[in-house]
Amino acid sequence: MDVVIGVAIVALLFAFWVVAVCAVVSAARTTPSTWQAAGRSKLATIILIVITTGFGGAYYWWRIRPELREARSSAGLTPPTAEQRAIAEQQALRRR
Repeated sequence: MDVVIGVAIVALLFAFWVVAVCAVVSAARTTPSTWQAAGRSKLATIILIVITTGFGGAYYWWRIRPELREARSSAGLTPPTAEQRAIAEQQALRRR
């Protein structure tokens, strides 16, 4: 019984760590213009995630990330689709 509890605790800690690492990577890859459009601080968010690990990561995924996505789309900062990139490349080749 003690082994099962120990394994469960280790698995839970590992899950918290994975959530935190994924949140830090996601936050770090988000462009500064998106953070600015959302009115949030990139550095403060990453520090919050690192200090609070899984809880900060969960807060990022459920609260901050949706705000960033909304800010990016409402500010017109959405990345171009593959089709839009292909059209832009064709137009660039024609200009040469």
